[in-house]
Amino acid sequence: MNNFKKIIAMVLSFILLVSTISDVSVLAARQPKLNKKTATIYVGSTLQLKLKNNKKNVTWSSSNKKIATVTKKGKVTGKKAGNVTITAKAGSKKYKCKVTVPQPKLSTTNVAIYIGAKYQLKLKNNKKNVTWSSSNKKIATVTKKGEITGKNAGNVTITAKAGGKKYKCKVIISAKAKADVPVVVAPTTTETTKNPETTVAPTTKTEEVVTPNETTSNTVETTTKPNETVSTETYVDEVIPPTCTTDGKIIRRYSDGRVETLKGADKVGDIIYTDENGELVGHYEHPYVENPVWHTEVEASCNHVGKKYRICERCGEKCFEEIPKIQHTWKDYKKDATCEEVGEEYMYCTVCGEKRNYKTIEAKGHNYVPTKKDATCTEAGYNRTKCTRCGKIIKDETIKALGHKYVSTRIVNPSCTESGEQADICSRCGKVINKEEIPAIGHDWKVFSTCDENFLKNFPFDYNPEMSSDNYGKYELIYMYTRYPTHDEFGQKYRECKKCGYKEYSKVAKLTTPSKYYTISLGGGKTAQVFGYYDREVADLLFEKTNDYRTGNVLAKRIALNKPKAELQKCSDIRAAEASYSYSHTRPNGSSYGSVSEGTGTPILAENLDATGNILNTANKNAEMLLSDFKNSYKHNDILLMTGVKSVGISVFVSEDLGSIPSCMYPIRYAYTTIMDFSSNSGIVEN
Repeated sequence: MNNFKKIIAMVLSFILLVSTISDVSVLAARQPKLNKKTATIYVGSTLQLKLKNNKKNVTWSSSNKKIATVTKKGKVTGKKAGNVTITAKAGSKKYKCKVTVPQPKLSTTNVAIYIGAKYQLKLKNNKKNVTWSSSNKKIATVTKKGEITGKNAGNVTITAKAGGKKYKCKVIISAKAKADVPVVVAPTTTETTKNPETTVAPTTKTEEVVTPNETTSNTVETTTKPNETVSTETYVDEVIPPTCTTDGKIIRRYSDGRVETLKGADKVGDIIYTDENGELVGHYEHPYVENPVWHTEVEASCNHVGKKYRICERCGEKCFEEIPKIQHTWKDYKKDATCEEVGEEYMYCTVCGEKRNYKTIEAKGHNYVPTKKDATCTEAGYNRTKCTRCGKIIKDETIKALGHKYVSTRIVNPSCTESGEQADICSRCGKVINKEEIPAIGHDWKVFSTCDENFLKNFPFDYNPEMSSDNYGKYELIYMYTRYPTHDEFGQKYRECKKCGYKEYSKVAKLTTPSKYYTISLGGGKTAQVFGYYDREVADLLFEKTNDYRTGNVLAKRIALNKPKAELQKCSDIRAAEASYSYSHTRPNGSSYGSVSEGTGTPILAENLDATGNILNTANKNAEMLLSDFKNSYKHNDILLMTGVKSVGISVFVSEDLGSIPSCMYPIRYAYTTIMDFSSNSGIVEN
């Protein structure tokens, strides 16, 4: 019963072992491998390598393109002698084939033949066209296929040319056999009829050259005494030279049928047949004994012995020997599993490729993760589901590029003095195009005070340049004085930008007028001083223009007025100074304007008063301006044209102390205060 159980166990173990070996063999068969691991090709020949059991792209490469090249499809071409490794790369794995390109060579480089003999030369390890030539065709010729024919005795070189290279063989052509043997003919006698009258001269020994396996006929004559019988005997020598394995010899065959093997020949040609004792030598040893060149017929591997041989250059015989087995060289190999493909792990021999301890690694399976890349203005985005392990994509949706969305934007705002910058800027990505400069906006000067129409309505538009106007009857003061000028010192003024607060200061020229202080009565024993001067030139021009207006008025037809007496002019000067201090027909002391003429006998019937800061650049223009002020006021105009008056006192006081001039007039430094005192007395100019 126990024996039966043991048998059953052994059978099951055997089945399991066979199954395991079968599975390993199947898995091994599935693995990618080259159709050759080692190969030999000749220069110019090709070899097709293939990577079996592979579906991936293969990249082929050569370790030395000078020895052998390989195409994209694995076709190897030999270029020159040497060893090279051809590598096929599929994925991350490499598969190698060792290729040997042997050196082309002649089958022999030294040949000795007889005249008329033939010898076949071959260029080994070559697939290219060969051109054969002889250095002297009179001695030996050679065919297109390398067959040599001896023509005459001598030395010649046979050349084989293939692929730009030359291979040479030295050839000796002999008239004698390679184993030529000098033959000495021995005397023999044959009976003949004696003739006493015939004398046969003694003959000398002769030597003849006999080629191997050829026969030479010889006749030997014997000299006798007169009337004796002369006998002759013939024979043929056959020379058999020694070989690597057989002895050489000379066989002599006589005409009577006798056969004799001779030992007496020393040599035939260059080959010595006898040793130093004159004995015929035996066969030669193969020349490769001292200098063997081995050729491999069967490569040794880890599982079987190889086979090699050497060739005798004389007789061509091959001598075989065994090549011992090669020891296994084991190396670990592992191919990781991928998402879809199983991996593998085993040991393999780097020499023969045998595998051991094979096992598979399960495929990992895909790990898909959705990813998204937002589109930009210039690049498309995507919605994609991709495996994080192998990169396989099962969903790939493209999101179109958004394109730019430009908005006109100020990059730098301009200031009063510096330019700004604006451009079109993409609101998505910030790309900037169409940059351009924005000019500086300039200062916007602040208005310190404004004169309204009620006060300045009669002022012409060529008003003081330190004031600006934006509509009729409205003037704006843009300068502010920090220091007024005097006759001795410069003044200073500024204007201020209401945007940036910048203050622009400028200098005001010194006073050049003949001004001085004049005292006026304020009443109650009080006085005040005004600073200015009387502009007599303007006053005289105003007098002339007033008369021109009176006499030239078509409707009024008034008479011309006379120059004032000294008393009337004095009254007018007093009133002009007083009016510069207090702009009113009431005097500063509280009395009416007419009281100024009391005690002079020159009563004043009416008075025109005007004050302006609009001082023009010539006396004539100033006179015209003052007259225009009066004409534009109907009350003042009536006084200009009134009847019953005979003279007028005109005084123009240029004030440099503005006194009661309204604040809207600032910074007007000068002001004309004009008084026209009309009197019924005849005017007499008094100096």
